[in-house]
Amino acid sequence: MARKSILVVDDEKNQREILETILSGEGYDVTTVSFKANCMWPAPKRSISLLGFTNF
Repeated sequence: MARKSILVVDDEKNQREILETILSGEGYDVTTVSFKANCMWPAPKRSISLLGFTNF
């Protein structure tokens, strides 16, 4: 079974790293970006199952 992909967007590097560690430990393929405008670049390259913003 393919791993589910999650895209995490947060301007704070520490928060991105914490979420990446937790989520990858749960079996997700995690991509992180630092700004909302950058969040669309991985979309054509892979299927994202969940997009998570920590601040709106």
